[in-house]
Amino acid sequence: MSVVSELIQVGYDMQLTKYLGAVSVAILIYDYLLTFERELKYVWHFPWSTVKVLFFYTRYMPFIDTIVMILYRDLLWGSSDSTCHIALGAVSWMYVVGMTGAECLLLIRTWAVWERRTKVAIALGVHAIGTLAAICYSTTIYVESFVFTSMPLFSGCFATQASNISYVNWSLFMVAESVYLGFMLAKAYPLYRQGRDLTELYKILLKDGIAFYVVLFSMIRAFVGWVSC
Repeated sequence: MSVVSELIQVGYDMQLTKYLGAVSVAILIYDYLLTFERELKYVWHFPWSTVKVLFFYTRYMPFIDTIVMILYRDLLWGSSDSTCHIALGAVSWMYVVGMTGAECLLLIRTWAVWERRTKVAIALGVHAIGTLAAICYSTTIYVESFVFTSMPLFSGCFATQASNISYVNWSLFMVAESVYLGFMLAKAYPLYRQGRDLTELYKILLKDGIAFYVVLFSMIRAFVGWVSC
């Protein structure tokens, strides 16, 4: 492949990445606008608590991620290697911290469904700590593996090398989701066997939990297939 062809392919890949980023931002804003009215009704007017803080953190952290990603990764011309390392490293760790906050909410929800039993709290807590330690380790390796190349004709950072270990994080989050969903189903199954109706709230939790699990599983399968190509 000639140098010109390689430059054309690089430009195409970088532009495609930016388009996908723009689509993600559009979906984020659209989802925010759809649910903002319910947020005002069910969250803003209630007293502050740990869960409320976690909710707002998880709710608005993606906007901060997006600002950092767009300003430092996609728009800066002639970014130095150090700037690119800081920017992409910051985005990677923001994703980890944001996802961890969301997982904490799911952990608390699962614990609440199990009537705040101590044994359940210990089991979920030990699993969460182990998962977070593994994610931090794999993220450190991933961030340190970045190698950038200066591309004067293109804006933003151009990574020529990076470890594919990032799929480990998604897999670990998938395992965590499996644990939470398993606990939810385990709680519902005895009620089903006894012929007792589930509450509407519990039905919503199960339905949303299963839907989120299926979507996340599909994303991970697609991502693992992409990095293995």
